[in-house]
Formats: sequence, structure tokens, C-alpha cells
Amino acid sequence: SGMAPPAHHSWDQTISDTVVVTNVLSLLGSTFIMGSYVLSSRLRGHVSRGILFCLSLCDWLIAFAYLLNRGDENMPLCKAQSAINIFSNQASFAWTSTIAVYTVIARRHSEPFADGFIYLFHFINWVYPATILTLVIIFDAWGFDRGEATAYWCWISGKVERAWLWRFLAGMLGQWSCALLITICYTILLIDKQRNRQKRIQ
Repeated sequence: SGMAPPAHHSWDQTISDTVVVTNVLSLLGSTFIMGSYVLSSRLRGHVSRGILFCLSLCDWLIAFAYLLNRGDENMPLCKAQSAINIFSNQASFAWTSTIAVYTVIARRHSEPFADGFIYLFHFINWVYPATILTLVIIFDAWGFDRGEATAYWCWISGKVERAWLWRFLAGMLGQWSCALLITICYTILLIDKQRNRQKRIQ
């Protein structure tokens, strides 16, 4: 009888299949949200729905990038996956932060007032990730990552000097900033809610 395949191979295949399924579902969900926005004039009339559209576009790109190449450093699409991953992930964190900031401004002032910041949001949320990606390309820091701290995928090259710094700039910086900003915005909303409750009691 033939030898049984190694256990780690079966586990890796399970993870790979799960990644495919979850990213296909993410593609479908993002496509539905974007399609609803494009096809509905009522939704297009709301800036807040436009922000959600931008976030969905970023999530669509992230899922697409994962499906391009699953852990093969010799694939010609590895560079493309790196570029899409870096740009779309940073843009996704930026637009997620924007939802929190927009909500605070709209609650403290008004929705039309918050709408006035949309061009600033677009400038920051597209230029920031584009700048990070440009730096990564200039210093040739993109490529296959075989680091112990990350899964095998095309993102920041494991061979580049100071790879930890590039991983921070192209990943954790946006992630941590997003988490911090959301926490601050949530705290502001809680404080405002408590103050409004006290005013009603008085």
C-alpha cells in the first residue's frame, strides 16, 4: 500500500482551501455592495455610502490579490500580488478609519458638514497607500515573504534589508493607526452620549 501523505501537507491544503473559499465569499460580498451603489441613484446620493463603496473596493482588491498567487515565489504574478496587497490593505485601513471619523463629525455637527470632508478623505486614503507602495517599489522591498512571523505569501520580501521595518510601514503602521483612531472615535461617542444623557436628566 502507498504511504500516507505527511500530516503537514494535509493541513496546509486545508488552510489553502479555506483561504480560497473565504476570499471568494469576500469577492462576492464586496461585488454586491459596489454593484448596489453603482446601480442605485438613491445610494449614490449619500456620501456615507460612497465611503462604504471605497472600503468595499479595497476589500475586493485584497481578496483578488490573495487568489492571484498562494505562496509561490517563482510565479510571475508575485510582484503584482505584492503591489495589490500593500496598496489595498493600507487603503482599507484608511477607509475603515474614515468611517469612524465621519461618524464622529456627523454626530457632533451634521451629516452635510461631514460630507464636506470627502475630498480630503479621498486625498489621504489614496495618496497615503500609494506613497507607501512607491517607497516599497523604489527600494525593491516587495516580493516573496518566507518570514517565520508571517505566512508564505507575496508581500514584503524576506530577503530585503530591514524587512521588519518594511513590514511595519506596509502593514502594522496602518493597522495600529486604524485601531487607535477607531478607539479614540468610539471613546468620543461614548463621552458625548453620557453628556447628552446627563443633560436630559437635568
